[in-house]
Amino acid sequence: SASPLVLHLRGDLGAGKTCFARGMLRALGEEGPIRSPTYGLVAEYETAGGRVIHMDLYRLRDPGELAPLGLADHLQGSLLWLVEWPERGEGG
Repeated sequence: SASPLVLHLRGDLGAGKTCFARGMLRALGEEGPIRSPTYGLVAEYETAGGRVIHMDLYRLRDPGELAPLGLADHLQGSLLWLVEWPERGEGG
C-alpha cells in the first residue's frame, strides 16, 4: 500500500499545532476525544478516511526513544501522520 502523508507541524508552544491536528482528525470523521499525545508520544485513530497517527515529540529527550515505539509497524495502512515537534525526533 502507499506510504502515509506525513505532515510536520512546527511552531512555538501555543501556536495551534494540536488545534490543527484536531481539525484534520475531525474532517476525516473522528468523533471521539482528541488530545495531544504529549506523554504517550503517539495516538492512533481509526477514522472514516483511514488510520491517522498523531505524534507529539515535545517531551522526547533523545531521538533514540522513538525506536521502542515501533513506528515502522504503523506505516502500513496509515493514511496520515501528524507530527508535532518533528525536530525533536530527527536522527532517531
